[in-house]
Amino acid sequence: FVIPILIFASSAAGHSSHDATQLVTKKISEGQKAQANRRHQEQDEEACFICSRIGTELLPEHLPYSYDYDLTCGYLQERIIGKLSGDSRECNAGIDLFEERCCQHKHQLQNYECVTNIRSSILNDSYDKNVAPVQAIDSMLHPVEVDTLIMFFAVKELDVLSNTLEIFVNVELTWNDSRLRWDHNSTTNCASRIYARADHSVEETEIWVPALDLVNRASSIQDFPSSKATVKSDGTVRWSRLGSLRAICAFIGLRRMPFDDLGCRLVFHDDDGLNTIDYLLRETSNNRTKGFTYWDIMDVAYSEFTIVNEKSETSYSTTSPGVFYIDLYFKRARRHYVMFILLPNILFTFISFGQFVFEIDSSDRMAFSITVVLIIVTQSVLTATLLPVCNELLWLNAFNLVSMLFTLVGILESLTVYLIHRLILSKRVREGKDKAQKRDENKEEYVNLLSSRQLNDDLSEDSAQFSTKIEEGKEDEDSITFDQKKEITPDQPCSSLTAALAEATHTPQNLRSSSVGQEEDLSSSSEQKRTTRIRTQKSVILRALTTTPDGLEGWVERIDILCFVMFPLVYSIFTVAMFVRNPLWEDDKAERWSNLT
Repeated sequence: FVIPILIFASSAAGHSSHDATQLVTKKISEGQKAQANRRHQEQDEEACFICSRIGTELLPEHLPYSYDYDLTCGYLQERIIGKLSGDSRECNAGIDLFEERCCQHKHQLQNYECVTNIRSSILNDSYDKNVAPVQAIDSMLHPVEVDTLIMFFAVKELDVLSNTLEIFVNVELTWNDSRLRWDHNSTTNCASRIYARADHSVEETEIWVPALDLVNRASSIQDFPSSKATVKSDGTVRWSRLGSLRAICAFIGLRRMPFDDLGCRLVFHDDDGLNTIDYLLRETSNNRTKGFTYWDIMDVAYSEFTIVNEKSETSYSTTSPGVFYIDLYFKRARRHYVMFILLPNILFTFISFGQFVFEIDSSDRMAFSITVVLIIVTQSVLTATLLPVCNELLWLNAFNLVSMLFTLVGILESLTVYLIHRLILSKRVREGKDKAQKRDENKEEYVNLLSSRQLNDDLSEDSAQFSTKIEEGKEDEDSITFDQKKEITPDQPCSSLTAALAEATHTPQNLRSSSVGQEEDLSSSSEQKRTTRIRTQKSVILRALTTTPDGLEGWVERIDILCFVMFPLVYSIFTVAMFVRNPLWEDDKAERWSNLT
């Protein structure tokens, strides 16, 4: 009904068709705005409305961000802001973001003129930025309530050797300063909020700010880069700062390394020591972590530690007002420690039990065992660089130590059986040598006995022949004197008889040939004796080395077989028990953090 009349009126007035189209479009847009505003007015009063604070109309077709053509102010109100409760923090945050971009401003002044008027009225010489806005209500001083929210983004560094933790956080503080209020109107004070410099340095700040800081700090919150605070017309101040916070931690859970959830308690208080400030932890979706939230938008990849948000919690001090705690827990990258520390340690310990397969007197056995021990010791030294030097026994240290002891006990067993084997072998060789020597002596006596008997038989035969010749008268009696005959008697030794016969017969050539033959026989006999003795000793030693072990040496080999079976079995039981009992190595949090509390 309205559109044809508008077209007709514009044509009658002499406007062009283009101007008429623009006029119609403008009227339609105004009609949509009016309908949108009427719908918002008809909505529940508890619903959030972007323009409720300044009391103007919404611009539904306006684009709050010029680069996003699909996101309009009407869409924000209908689908996002309008679904929030009017008194919620999310509603206030939405109004702060879109109020200036989506609401109609009917100001008589430019925005910068409004801000200048407001700043000159509240940030003047009468405002003392060194004094906290403590108010007296009903003749009682009420502390300044500072709404606190600490948003955690990422772990920058966690060093258990120096007991320090460095994290990247955003600290947001909200409080009300009645001295910063102004009457919001459409004439002079037409801005609903302004920005003011805020810093812990009195020379840099324009307003009073809380001196929230860390008690166990290595670097201060007050060292964060300066940022501006948002001041609203009702005196509400919101101050947010990003920075890196470094704390000195009394870690708990380290005894379970590498399966630990490392805990660190951060203690916050007012650094000015004012008892008139209460830091109230902001309500979050998790009541266990009031005043603390974790944003994973800056989650760092390839990091050793990640936060365990499920275990983190906050609490107030029961003894000191204005003091609160944030207990943070961090999970270690366990796969690295399992693959490069625990698994190699277990494998090398099992490999060391292979020493029981080698021969008892093998030199390769000791070389193999000592090499494995050196590998385990080297790995323990590298692991020690990751751990603090402390009196507490850590799970990882205990595991490495017992693994090394298993290897060392195996080496001691190898040394023991080798020593016993050498003693047995030395005794057998010594007994073999004694038997061979005794056998040689007996054989020499036997040979000498045989030689003497043969010589006596030969001399007896010669003497008989000589007597026969004498009796037959075949010998020349003239050549033998009476004295020579007298010397030959039956009782005379064989050697004397031989000499007398030789002298009586006057046969020097026969005597020389006989002596030479005897010398050759004696030399060949001695050479044969020495060769026989060496062969006998070698055979005795070889028999001692190849004889089937019995007695004590048999028990030594049985001990080797028993160790080869029992060592892996006992070490397997130990390994399983250590992994199962790892959760029992947890620290007592109350005892560990009692001094901080």
